[in-house]
Amino acid sequence: MPSIIDAIQNAEKNAAEIKKEALLSARQVVLLAEKQENTRFEEALAKEREELFAAREEAEKEGETIKNTILQDKTDEARAMGDTAAKKSDKAVGFILSKIKTL
Repeated sequence: MPSIIDAIQNAEKNAAEIKKEALLSARQVVLLAEKQENTRFEEALAKEREELFAAREEAEKEGETIKNTILQDKTDEARAMGDTAAKKSDKAVGFILSKIKTL
C-alpha cells in the first residue's frame, strides 16, 4: 500500500500536471480570442474601406454632375451674350454705315 507521502507526492504531481494543462488551455483560449478579434477588426476595417470608397465615388459623381450643370449654364449664358453682342454689333455697323452715307 502506498504511503501517505507517496500519495501526497502523487497528488502534487497530478496537481502540477493539471495546472500545466490549464495554463496551456488558457493560452490556447487567449490565442484563439486574439485571432478572432483580429479577424473581426480586419473585417470591420475592410467594410469601412468599402463604405468610404463608395461614398467617395458617389461624391465624385455628384461633383461631376454639378460641374457639368454649371458648365452648361455658363455655356448657355456665354452663347446668349454672344448672340446679344452680335445683334448689337449688326445694329452698330448699320448705324455707322447710315452715318457714312449721309456724309
